[in-house]
Order: sequence, then structure tokens, then C-alpha cells
Amino acid sequence: MRDRKNQGALFALCFVVLLCAIGWQQGVQIIGPTTSDGNVSVTLNGTISGGDEVPLSVDSSTNSLQVIDYSHHEIHSASHYNRKNWLDITGAGTTVDFLIVTPDTTKWAHLVYEFAGEAEFTLTAYEATTTSADGTPLSTFNNQRNSANTAGVTLYSGPTVTDVGDEIWATKIGSSRNDTEGSRNDDEWVLKQNTKYLLRVVKVATGTHWFAYNLEWYEHTDKN
Repeated sequence: MRDRKNQGALFALCFVVLLCAIGWQQGVQIIGPTTSDGNVSVTLNGTISGGDEVPLSVDSSTNSLQVIDYSHHEIHSASHYNRKNWLDITGAGTTVDFLIVTPDTTKWAHLVYEFAGEAEFTLTAYEATTTSADGTPLSTFNNQRNSANTAGVTLYSGPTVTDVGDEIWATKIGSSRNDTEGSRNDDEWVLKQNTKYLLRVVKVATGTHWFAYNLEWYEHTDKN
């Protein structure tokens, strides 16, 4: 038990050191730490600066510090976009191609995805694809519906592919009904600028079955 308390105290000390470093950089006043019954308490006062200074805020019910992850922040900043749709695909061996084109800018796309199929499909992604025609443009949408910002990334269906490029990812879905393949934030792809990416969907099963896809990304210029 004493070892656990010592570990907890050490963790708390490390946390306070981190807060002090943040506070020194951001102008946050740190009061404490104080201890009671083996618990460590630290009080933060002030603002965090990110261009404009904003006050530290806590949830009124739980007193927890109010934070959101970065991709959620990009939604609020009107730099987060999506394309979500489905289609019926008929016949074993039928191929459906989607093309993702990134602009020649350092405002890079940070992409996550989700796919679902009623039957069996193979999915393969290629980088540095070459096309003679990009295909039919697909609409993309800003998650911040009060913004007029538009995506720098463009999406197409049915491109004329002359060279698929380099395979960077492959999987299979649909071995059981309504199977899903998805990504989390730690599976995010930061797409290369001025590059074409091919997503090739090939139907394995016979008959007609639906295939659904969801592509989400935010566009961000690195700070460093």
C-alpha cells in the first residue's frame, strides 16, 4: 500500500512539474500543491494563450477541466470535412475506384475512414496514382455548417487509371454480414501534398450488395 502511495506521490509531483512548465509558458498561476490524506491538490488560475488569451474553464457538475481533442477543435475552426455515402455493387470481380487528390500546399489533410459492406469486398489504397482523367467529382461537406470554407482535398469516382502507384494499405471486409473496417485517431493518415490516392473496392461475392464509406479529414498547417 505504501508503495502505491509513493508511486501516486511521484506521479503527482511529475504532473505538477509539467503544469509548472505549461504555466510558465502560458501565464497560468499555479497554487499548491497541497496534500490531505495522501491526496495532492493543485489549483490553476489564469488564461492559456493561443493567439487570443482564453480563461481556463471547468465543468460545473464535475469540476473537471474542459478540453476537446484536436480533430474536434478543427470542426469548430471550420477546417474539418467529410464525405459519407453508399452504393450498390453487382457481380463478383466488379471494381469501383475512388480518387483522393491533395493540393500542392503545406496545409495537409489528416484523414480517418470507415467502410462497411453487406457482402465480401477487398479494399486497397495506393499512393502516387497516375490518371488520364480524374473522373466524376464528389461533393464534400464542411462539418461546421455555419462556415463557407471548402476543402482543398478533392474526391472523385470512376477515374481513368494509367498507373495505380504504390500500395500502402489493404484489407478485406464483409466475411460476415454488415462487416465494418474503421480507423481511430491513432490510425490517422497525414496525406502527402500534391498527390493522388486511389481507393480500389473489388466485390468478391456474387449478387448485388451495398458498400458504404465514410471519409473524414481536417486540413492543417504544421506549427513547427
